[in-house]
Amino acid sequence: MSKHTEIPWSTKPNEELIYGSDGEVIMIVSGNQSLDEDFANAEFIVTACNCHDELLAACKTMKTILSALESSRCLTVEEWHSFIQAEKAITKAEGGE
Repeated sequence: MSKHTEIPWSTKPNEELIYGSDGEVIMIVSGNQSLDEDFANAEFIVTACNCHDELLAACKTMKTILSALESSRCLTVEEWHSFIQAEKAITKAEGGE
């Protein structure tokens, strides 16, 4: 699998274009929806991609902390659900199912 274009990516107001860190257009977001929805989708993609590494690191840290906590006491239901959510998010983010 090829490596994605280096982040951060950006978009400009009222544009469906996504720019790479070098300022070159890397994607045009277009579909059967309205132009406003194309703009919103471009902004959403940029935000998600730019936050990906930090969110993945946060999930891994949370999973590690909860694992350590589990070795000293039983996890609460909320902690257990958080552990499972983090595990699922990590798997997805790393290309798993």
